[in-house]
Amino acid sequence: RAERWAAAGRRAEAIVASIAVAVPDPPAGMAFVIAGVPHSDEPVFPPGNTGPYVFHNGLLHALILRYDQRNLSVTEPPGAPPYGEPTIRLTITGSRVSR
Repeated sequence: RAERWAAAGRRAEAIVASIAVAVPDPPAGMAFVIAGVPHSDEPVFPPGNTGPYVFHNGLLHALILRYDQRNLSVTEPPGAPPYGEPTIRLTITGSRVSR
């Protein structure tokens, strides 16, 4: 089970690194609209299993730490970012991010 958590952490790191490559220097107040953020590596967990859930819920905080900007936001389609914010639309496939 520890290896699954370690593998999930590596995948999460790859996703954040891939976003940083696609968007190296976002302007202040950037809203990332990201499709396909997985909740976990495993689609179904047996009863009583606790994870690893390290992708979807931690993505905003990971990007805030990566870019050292507290005014970033992350949303998933079809939800739109707040009016007037600059947006970048990204899609995650596996651990790869495309614009």
